[in-house]
Amino acid sequence: IGGSLNYVWTTVYLLFFLIPYIRKYYDPNKTVFKSSLGPLGMCFCGILAGWTNENTICWIILLMCFYLFSKRKDSHFIKEAWLYTGLAGLIIGYGLLMFAPGNANRFYLDYGQSSSFITRPILIEHCKMAGLIFIFHAVMWYFCIRSFISLKKIKFDTQSITKEIILVKCFCILSFSMCGIMFLSPEFPPRSAFQSTVFLILACGVLLRLQEDYGITLIKDVAKKFLIYTGCCYFLATSAVTIYSFYNTREQYQALLDTVKQAQITQKDEIITVKPFEELNDVFFWSGMHTITYVLSDNVNFWSNVAFSRYYGIKGIRVVRKDEE
Repeated sequence: IGGSLNYVWTTVYLLFFLIPYIRKYYDPNKTVFKSSLGPLGMCFCGILAGWTNENTICWIILLMCFYLFSKRKDSHFIKEAWLYTGLAGLIIGYGLLMFAPGNANRFYLDYGQSSSFITRPILIEHCKMAGLIFIFHAVMWYFCIRSFISLKKIKFDTQSITKEIILVKCFCILSFSMCGIMFLSPEFPPRSAFQSTVFLILACGVLLRLQEDYGITLIKDVAKKFLIYTGCCYFLATSAVTIYSFYNTREQYQALLDTVKQAQITQKDEIITVKPFEELNDVFFWSGMHTITYVLSDNVNFWSNVAFSRYYGIKGIRVVRKDEE
């Protein structure tokens, strides 16, 4: 539930906010908002859109600034204030997100007075995660790069297809940058690649539409078969591992809940000690990042332990420490 609210629905709203800009990109001469409330509404929507995701909005702001700067002499763009109020709202929302007191508090709790949080071990872990995400995106990147190579060999008579190609390249740059900036972050959780995945899917979607609209063959039949078979094998393999992982985790979680229910009757005023979950080290990789881990600490005051205790109405809970096993 938390993941869907933080990533899925915020991305849906962000794409909704970008629709007027995409419409203006395709048809610069068309007036998108005829109402005088358009600029004010776009500013408000921009604030909400900017208040969504740290590693996504910064690149969209830079891309929009570059786009509007390149159109600064175009009368159709100068007249429409919503283009600029929407961008201003996006910047305000992003500022509210980045400089929120909670961000500073979280950083202080995790790193204290440390002057450097990007150490060599952290960079190594980041490289591993980037490699994992690249494998996850490999089929789509192959399709995009192979399509760009094919498009270079084709001569176009219209500017419309050139505009489509530029948009695809922008989506690819956004996708790559959203993951790349995570190397400057103290943590690189796999969920941070969600928006990157979405924009890469959008790039592939536009390329697939180009094939139909303009009758272009972007990849050969052999490459198509390779992508289809690779995708099917990947889906079957990751699905099997994911089902196994969910079953294993569910069994452990059910055992934990049975212990808690028993404690609600007999140990309501005591701190419960439970066994830690069995770690499935390689499952996360082979499941295609679809597994879920339930983390409880050996510290009874750790935030997830406190939340768990409040939810189930017990005094406290902690897992067995290694020296107690």
